[in-house]
Order: sequence, then structure tokens, then C-alpha cells
Amino acid sequence: LKERFPSHVMLWPVTVQGEKCSIEVVSAIKGFNEIETTGPIPKPELLIIARGGGSIEDLWGFNEENVVRFLNDAGITHIINTIGKAHDLRKTSEQDELMYMRANVDLTDKIAAAAKFSKVSKLILLSSSKIYGNLVSSENPSEHKVGRNLNTYGKTKYEGEKALLQRLKGSKIRPIIIRMPLVYGKNVK
Repeated sequence: LKERFPSHVMLWPVTVQGEKCSIEVVSAIKGFNEIETTGPIPKPELLIIARGGGSIEDLWGFNEENVVRFLNDAGITHIINTIGKAHDLRKTSEQDELMYMRANVDLTDKIAAAAKFSKVSKLILLSSSKIYGNLVSSENPSEHKVGRNLNTYGKTKYEGEKALLQRLKGSKIRPIIIRMPLVYGKNVK
């Protein structure tokens, strides 16, 4: 980050699952929101609420009503949705497929639905290049092209994109979808 995009980054650690999750997430948003613009610590221009994968129950603390209401009351105008179930290289069962669907489609739709009734003007969804599946080298990826032989992760990320666009159709919110590429390096799945 320091080399590629030098900027001031602040972190606010919170419990990311369980009973205290939504309370601590609201507390963190409130804390960032209360930083004075002209104070010794600059108020953030962007707030990213994120966590790694997990079951739908693990992710639910980020979708509790108190979090959504506070985001609205705090005047948050931009949301970056990074919440979802990441791909798994193991063979997926029916239960796994349901978990992918609930995390990558249902939660994305719920966040978009909540944003419609708030002050949000821009919702950014971090999706995945797995949507391109097995494109042959002569085919260029585009926003309108979906690959063949998508795995469960790719299918549900694509369904999540469609749910977001459908939910926000005709609203004041500008949806942006970023299909993240693969990251290469040591210990990358």
C-alpha cells in the first residue's frame, strides 16, 4: 500500500462474528464519523467495512438492522461491499452451494435493499474474475460476458451482481462492480 498507493490508513479492530459484532461495527463507524475534519488526525474520506469469509451466520453481524440504521443516520454516502463467501478449491456439497448463495447473492441483495432507503449514492461491489470461468484466450472479458463452466463461486458472484443491479434499477444509487483479478504470491489459494 505504501509503495503503490501512498495514503493515510486507519484501522478500527472489531469482533467480526458473534453477539458483539454488530455493536462493535456500529461503534467503529461512529468513532470514525466523530473525527473532526480539522483535527490532529484527519477524518477518513472513505470507510471500508470488511472481513474474511465464513459461514452466513458468521457474516450476519454486518447485516444487522442496527448497523444498517446507523449507516443511514451517520450520512454514509458510499459503501464498498466486500462481504461474501470466497472460493474454495475443494469439491462443494449442496450445503456449501447454499452457503455460497446466501452469502454472495442474498447478502448482496440485502445490502443493496438497505442502501436504497438510506443516503447512499454509490455502492461498490467487489466481485470476482471467476465470473469469466473458462474463456478461451481469443475472447476478451467484458462486463457483458460470462465464461463457461463456472464453479459455484463464479456462478454465485455473477448472481450477486445481477441481484445488485436489479435491486438498484431506477434508484438514485450508482452501482459499481469491480471484478477483482487473481492475486499471485506465496500461500495464495
